Amino acid sequence: MRSSYNFNKIDDTRVIDYIINLVNFEQNLLRVMQFVFGDTILVRDFDAAKELISKYRMVLQDGTVFERTGTVSGGHFDIPNILNVNKKIAEITAELDTHSKLKEKYDEEVIEKESTLNSLMTEIKVRQKTLDETKIKINQLLKEKSKFTGTESEISDSIRALEGEKTNLSSKLEELEKDKPEKIIDHKKEIEALDREVNELQVKVATSGNKLSAVLMSEINNLEKRFSQLNKERDKFENEIEEVQNAIKDTQENYDKARKELSARSNNLSMLRKRRNELSIELGTLQKQHDDIYNRSQKIVSDLNALKVKEAGSKVKFETAEEEYNKYKVDGVKIEEGETIEKITKELNQLNSKINSFGPINELALKTFMETQQQYEEFNVKLEKLNEEKGRILAVISEIEQKKLESFMKTLSDINSIFTKVFNSITKGKAELVPEDPNNVFSSGLDIAVELPNKRVRNIRGLSGGELSVLAISLIMALSKYTDAVFYVLDEVDAALDAINAGNFSALVKAYSDSSQFIIISHNETTLINADVIYGVTMNDQGISRVVRVKMPEQSNQ
Repeated sequence: MRSSYNFNKIDDTRVIDYIINLVNFEQNLLRVMQFVFGDTILVRDFDAAKELISKYRMVLQDGTVFERTGTVSGGHFDIPNILNVNKKIAEITAELDTHSKLKEKYDEEVIEKESTLNSLMTEIKVRQKTLDETKIKINQLLKEKSKFTGTESEISDSIRALEGEKTNLSSKLEELEKDKPEKIIDHKKEIEALDREVNELQVKVATSGNKLSAVLMSEINNLEKRFSQLNKERDKFENEIEEVQNAIKDTQENYDKARKELSARSNNLSMLRKRRNELSIELGTLQKQHDDIYNRSQKIVSDLNALKVKEAGSKVKFETAEEEYNKYKVDGVKIEEGETIEKITKELNQLNSKINSFGPINELALKTFMETQQQYEEFNVKLEKLNEEKGRILAVISEIEQKKLESFMKTLSDINSIFTKVFNSITKGKAELVPEDPNNVFSSGLDIAVELPNKRVRNIRGLSGGELSVLAISLIMALSKYTDAVFYVLDEVDAALDAINAGNFSALVKAYSDSSQFIIISHNETTLINADVIYGVTMNDQGISRVVRVKMPEQSNQ
């Protein structure tokens, strides 16, 4: 269960909640949890804890503890507890959310890649269809070329036939020249006409052949270029498809890997939750068994003691009766008075009644007692182991406390070294921080031991106002120097200083200004003597204020 233990409500966004309200535990452990956690609160960060210090006992999420006294402790030993389990569950849950987001991202990428792949496949189909149509067109053109080639062959045959006819006519012409000049002239004209016709046909054939060849070659070249371009595009698309398929494969592998890891972590989380529940149930069962066994053992011990008391009483009475019986049982002697026998008989009857009142003997009682005793011894063994574990834990705590003390004392020594040096540079005296209780430095505070020249004083209660100011300034400068502060704002810290101490303070600030920047609000001229720049506020006759900036000369020119 998770407690809703009621404290005063804290209306502060820097505070998460009381620790006891953030821990799951059984109801029977409520008092233990109240004792362990009390009113400790969980805050968000270190800065919030510093602002709330001394008001509450606080814990950061990294385990740093802030006591009300101002003591800060960290570096807790790692002991498995419910808080760590809850933190682990939260981390695993966050990781599950991250993997879920990655899964959604991978799903979106897979959908996007599939869409791109579908688009590419569609475009490839269109390009393939265009390629098929181009092939068909090329085949048609080749057929037309073959047709024209056949026509050209026929024309060539006709030309050859005409040439043969021309040869025949020439032969006839030679024969006819011998016969009639008129026929010769007619035949010459006919031959010339045939020559012209042949020439025209040859020119026509050549022209049509050249045109057809040029057209066909141009078309074929274009188709070949287009075919080559389509092949290149097809190769490009095939490469892109292969890249997309590889990307989809990688994405699917990453997705499967993420799902397996997510499943493994989910199973691990379920096992952790199941184990936690089993341990809680087992703890409750063991506690209940321990209580039952303890109560039974106490009852059995009580019953055995009662039986032993009754047995001892009965034995005493029986022995008394037996002695009294033997006393009066004498051979040859008759008891004349019956009062003693009646009394003995009565007592014997009473003893028999008491024995009968004990009832039957419980033979399982001894067995139950032995089992209970064995369980009791087992619990004692577990208790010894827990005590040993407790001893080891206490040893770790002691070691941590020792290291914490050593670290604290080293830091205190380093600060005291700077503190004494700064204080001595102003007053020629000595000052250092000392624990109020050296045996318990974390529960006590710090005091300041002071030694001034020509003045007997051991603590700050005997100092004047100016000396207290010097002491406070020295401590602030020492702490800032230890943490390497680079920027200081001092508001009239020299108000109570005399001229000598003010001059020493000014010289100290000048020396520190090589590595740090100082802004000092002051009305002391001695303090301002080493300033680099002075800003002043003045009022004119009209009552209007204005800021005046004065750059001071170098020290050598003052």
